[in-house]
Amino acid sequence: MKLSLIDIPLLGLALVFVWFGIDKFIHPELWIYWQPAWMEGFLGFDQQDWNVILGIKELAFATLLLIPKTRWLGGIAMAVYLLPIIYIGWPGDIAVRDIGILSIAVYFFLKDLPGLFCNR
Repeated sequence: MKLSLIDIPLLGLALVFVWFGIDKFIHPELWIYWQPAWMEGFLGFDQQDWNVILGIKELAFATLLLIPKTRWLGGIAMAVYLLPIIYIGWPGDIAVRDIGILSIAVYFFLKDLPGLFCNR
């Protein structure tokens, strides 16, 4: 398989979401700490449940991003997912980092959205 330059941010972004998704199962206490207090009991789920749900979502987003036909969907799902995370973390260095991750997700959404751009 021949790799191109576009594969670097693609694999990097997928790795971030796979890493965070898996880590939510390995170290849940670290991730629950970051959850806003209002999530406890929201829709009948406790923070542990939300941690599992978020971990599964992150793994699903990475999978969507790695499949060429669903890459645009993975990009927009990641972007929408990151917006409240950035809001909660603002101002702060983690939020600034997440803006960089957000920009890569938006790039893949726009680049791979079927029929949007002729010149990729």
